[in-house]
Amino acid sequence: MLTVYTWQGIDFDLKSETLDQSKSRYADAVPCYLRKLESLNKIVRTNKYLWAFLRSDQHQYFEICKPVEWVLEVAKSEILGYLDNNKWEQYLRSEDHQDLEGVFQKEIITKRDQSVLIRHPFKETIIKRKRVYKITHPKETELIDEIEF
Repeated sequence: MLTVYTWQGIDFDLKSETLDQSKSRYADAVPCYLRKLESLNKIVRTNKYLWAFLRSDQHQYFEICKPVEWVLEVAKSEILGYLDNNKWEQYLRSEDHQDLEGVFQKEIITKRDQSVLIRHPFKETIIKRKRVYKITHPKETELIDEIEF
């Protein structure tokens, strides 16, 4: 089992049967995000996954629109693969829509700068904790609620 962490908006339904990638806040903020995500989906061979971190403190800054941290215990069989976060960011900023070399791997290489893609939908039993934060600054948070499952 692997413990992973995903940050979502307050209204995000983690237990939903479907995830609509076009509703991602990144789709509005990053030009051609959805087209680049389609290229990733081809490599992953699905668009039904949840993006998560391997460490709770892994992201560089907190997004005010995502104040909820979900802690999940995931079986390795439910992991589709791992993303090199630095290469993914470079890919998003590039003009290239096809070159994803080194972005996605089936095996974990390091926990430092990788994200994990988890098969979705999944059993509710993987949900272990929900933490709600007040994000006062992109680098500062205050825990306001924690629920154990």
